[in-house]
Amino acid sequence: DKNLSRLKDNCTLKNGEKVMTLETVLNVIDGLFQYYFLELKADENETRSDKIKQTKEAIATVKKKGMEHKVIFISYDSLMRETLLSATGIILGRDTYDVRDFKDETLIQNPAIQYFLAPYDMMTDEVISDIKNAHKKFVTYTVNDT
Repeated sequence: DKNLSRLKDNCTLKNGEKVMTLETVLNVIDGLFQYYFLELKADENETRSDKIKQTKEAIATVKKKGMEHKVIFISYDSLMRETLLSATGIILGRDTYDVRDFKDETLIQNPAIQYFLAPYDMMTDEVISDIKNAHKKFVTYTVNDT
């Protein structure tokens, strides 16, 4: 129920930082790493048009900053993923918990999807082989586990 300026002026995060816009975050992190993963999230109460607008605005912000070759977009929201897939000039990742995604030809053959992300326990020789054969990159991670 608050607009951005009220959030920026009156809201402090638990770690003491202020709320930042995507553009501000990109300014802060630019040059720190070779690539950045940007996960777009949606509230279940957001409308279809809000999700599309949010996705397009994120793409426009990344392009405005000239970081489209460094930012890998991901989303679990199906409409946001659809919107990302229809965009041009951006890099996409597919974060998954489902090994069937590594066999899904529409995903594997899609040239926009350059990265597959999955928890470390999904990293098998077969998955690595599938990813290599598709000329994609695989990123693995842990969730609340060292």
